[in-house]
Amino acid sequence: MGGAIITPITPSRFEGLRLWLDGSDASTITVDGSTNISNWADKSGNGYDAAQTLSSARPNWSSSEYAEFDGNDWLDIASDLGFSSGDLYTLIGKFQVQGASTNNSGMLISGGTGSDTDGITVATVTYASSALHFRAANVDSSTVLVDGFENNLEGNFFLDTWHYGVIKGEITNTDGGPHDIGRNSNATNEFEGKLAELIIYDRHLNDFELVQLLKRYQLQESQILRFDGAGDYVNCNVTKSSSNRRFILKARLKPTAGTLISQGGYSPSRGWMINTSGVLQKKLNGGGVASVAPPSLLTDDVWHTIEYDFTVTNTADDPVTLHSAIIDGVDETANFTATPNTGSWINSTDNFCIGARDEGAAAPYFNGDLDYCKLYDNTDGVWLFDYQFGQGQGVKVVDRSGVGNHGTITGATFV
Repeated sequence: MGGAIITPITPSRFEGLRLWLDGSDASTITVDGSTNISNWADKSGNGYDAAQTLSSARPNWSSSEYAEFDGNDWLDIASDLGFSSGDLYTLIGKFQVQGASTNNSGMLISGGTGSDTDGITVATVTYASSALHFRAANVDSSTVLVDGFENNLEGNFFLDTWHYGVIKGEITNTDGGPHDIGRNSNATNEFEGKLAELIIYDRHLNDFELVQLLKRYQLQESQILRFDGAGDYVNCNVTKSSSNRRFILKARLKPTAGTLISQGGYSPSRGWMINTSGVLQKKLNGGGVASVAPPSLLTDDVWHTIEYDFTVTNTADDPVTLHSAIIDGVDETANFTATPNTGSWINSTDNFCIGARDEGAAAPYFNGDLDYCKLYDNTDGVWLFDYQFGQGQGVKVVDRSGVGNHGTITGATFV
């Protein structure tokens, strides 16, 4: 017998679908002679089509996958979408912001004019600051997600990169007026970017429903960041004085050689590192290394998870103080071997770096794969970064801790 054919979940599978604009469905798109959209048909069955009679204000559809707005384009839905004040809703959008300027909110959808925001109004830019920010106006937003992570902070996504956003809210004001796609209804706050899909429900979806729908966007949970051992690294763009500082590091890695994370390097010898073997090291001035090593090295080209709690002491000769070490779910703390060495220790205030030393300038470079890497400052009680490489794109990786320390990738690639 053959295996069952699994059909992807579509928005119409769940109750309460109010609007569904799908840029990949050619049967819903009407274009003019310049492949600009004159009508984008609503797939919900409610007839909330988005249209544009002005040829100069039509977004482009030459990709056959999404509508591209140039900052002067918009589409009009001549309806309030049937919502009233107090109604719940869930909005899901797949989008890419290509331009962000001061005094422009980059509206994906807007149901009001000026300060009179009605219905559903969702922006991608913070007005007056040009910071990227997925948020809703005139609603009580109980949930805001970007790429599946709960985060309603400025700078929680990047330009020229596909993202998906979710808002579950309650409408607090509506006047029964129309909604615009791509701008505010008073012809300001224009969106500059790409919109592949916009879905709205008249209720809050539960977690199971959201997970099923978000699978449509194929941001691969299984993808990882691959380092080739020949100069690849991630600059974490954040630093802290490491003298007598206690850290917690969590990572999932599949290495064959190189550096996992470092702060400092060789010129002069300073700071600390954890190599891909799982060894914690202090680089002592004069060339020596004081180390704490696990019972078995991790460079065996299989996946490992580690969680290290350690303090980088500022004393000469001594290695870091290891408080606990969990490897592949097993407490290996008592099985680590400490090896002191001779030499003074120089504090480092370099940026933390994944995959190399000296902020990327020095070997040994990481060779292998990395699924996630998180660093917590247990002295000050704050996250330094939380990188989930399964959600990455391009040359940047989003910091999911909420503090905004996004990483810059050199060489390494998502696979």
